[in-house]
Amino acid sequence: MNEHGPILVPLDGSELAEGALSIATEVARAERTHLVLVSVWEEPGSGTPAAISTAMEARASDHFETYLQVCRVGLTQPEMRPIVVGGDP
Repeated sequence: MNEHGPILVPLDGSELAEGALSIATEVARAERTHLVLVSVWEEPGSGTPAAISTAMEARASDHFETYLQVCRVGLTQPEMRPIVVGGDP
């Protein structure tokens, strides 16, 4: 691994963001480092009932984890770590 650390690739489902994957892969390979694919989803507001909030959180996490796995298909970067974060994008 390189001393510069991983390359973060924020993915929001847009073509523009996904278009950066191939470039990030090339840079990671040249720098001998790995990619970290990141998606952030907005958590439900404070007025949302806990049961609904928990269900939304689980569905969003599953959705974005699947999305990041799909983004990895076809990339030749051997080391890639997907991260899904709930918060304020």
